[in-house]
Amino acid sequence: MSTPPFFEMKVDSGASANFHEVSHHLPHQPTSTSNPSVSVIVPNGQIMTSQSTTNLPLPSLPSSATTSHGFPSLASGSLLSVGKICDHDCTAVFTDRSVKMFHNSDVCIHTDK
Repeated sequence: MSTPPFFEMKVDSGASANFHEVSHHLPHQPTSTSNPSVSVIVPNGQIMTSQSTTNLPLPSLPSSATTSHGFPSLASGSLLSVGKICDHDCTAVFTDRSVKMFHNSDVCIHTDK
């Protein structure tokens, strides 16, 4: 089994979806009628609209959990939605130094400070 490519994201318990800075090493699908964009309000009050989508390299999860909306830049960096992941039978365990997300007793995501 091959290891999925490394993709740096911040685990965000408040993000409503997965959002990433457009990266050349993930295949992107431009937004269209069948692949609509999303708009988000950023901290300065402006609205940004996504330009593409991709599926994050988390093969044990369905595509509905791994869909991520691409933006040219995000001040906070790419965000992984804890809610979106946990909506798909995952459990998130937070400590003062790490987050671990489990799916069917396998660790999907593991972070350390």
